[in-house]
Amino acid sequence: AGPPPRTDTKHRQGTMVRSLPSLGVAAAFLATVADARTTVAVLEVGKGGVVRRTTASSPHASVHGVASFWNAAHDEVAGRNRRGSAQHPGMAVVPDLFSRADGGIVFGLSGSAIDLTSGGAMPRLANLLETEAVGSFELSGSHSATLLKKAGAKAEDAVGSAADLATSLKTKAAAAVDNRLERLSISVHDEASASAFDSAIAAAVQSLQKQSEKSGKTLLLHLVVDEEQVPAAHEAEAEEVPSDRRRLEDMQDEQQDGNNNQNYNGNYYNQRQTGDGYGEKTIFQIQYFNVVLWSAIGLTIVLISAISMMINMPLMADTLLFGESAKVVGD
Repeated sequence: AGPPPRTDTKHRQGTMVRSLPSLGVAAAFLATVADARTTVAVLEVGKGGVVRRTTASSPHASVHGVASFWNAAHDEVAGRNRRGSAQHPGMAVVPDLFSRADGGIVFGLSGSAIDLTSGGAMPRLANLLETEAVGSFELSGSHSATLLKKAGAKAEDAVGSAADLATSLKTKAAAAVDNRLERLSISVHDEASASAFDSAIAAAVQSLQKQSEKSGKTLLLHLVVDEEQVPAAHEAEAEEVPSDRRRLEDMQDEQQDGNNNQNYNGNYYNQRQTGDGYGEKTIFQIQYFNVVLWSAIGLTIVLISAISMMINMPLMADTLLFGESAKVVGD
């Protein structure tokens, strides 16, 4: 008798049938939870008027794009002088052309317990992002650690408990002088700590607001919030950017990051010919102002120089006039 027939095919078919329910559960889970997302919200604490929201069609950005915004908005980032740095074009928030901040703080929030949805554990933080922020950037994936590294974060910048947050934020605000960018980070892994940090953040920001208004200064607070599990319905509210386009933008940002200051092409200024409705000057207004100003200064200098030369002109006898007068008298 020959060997019994092989049962590998039947075994594989049985395994596939048994795995179908597991695949169904996984698919249902992935349908309700989208990819992680990082939100970078920019808040003006104090006098304000140092950053502007643009008419960009999408808030999506990259790590290098956010870093270029920090370099353009602050004079010192990660211990390096960044004054005069150029920002990537087409971003949702830009620094003001005339007013500069007095300092800034990158405040990173990460952890599995961060929930900014309606009815979540951090409603005050969600309100800050929605109503108090001048504008925000959105990044696909969890990038808070990378962004904090770009800002020069160290291990001692982490806050261990909600009770220490107010003191740490006040210390960082005092250190953020001469438009320096400071760093601070917290990690939230359970609902109790999320609720405690939520209250502490709201109270600390309110206290910092009063202190900055009293001193007449403006502090930029960059809230970098990692949401590890973003509900699909909430994600659908934001404008979707195709994955291939996002990858292309990231590749371009990588190539431009090294020589950003030298290869700035001015597209940002071309996008702002008509202004964005937030009170900043248009390019035509800036050009007209400079033409009138320097023309007036030049004409004033010429007038003052002419008057001064006429006043200081030396007095001397006119020999021709005196010679004719003497001849007439002699005759």
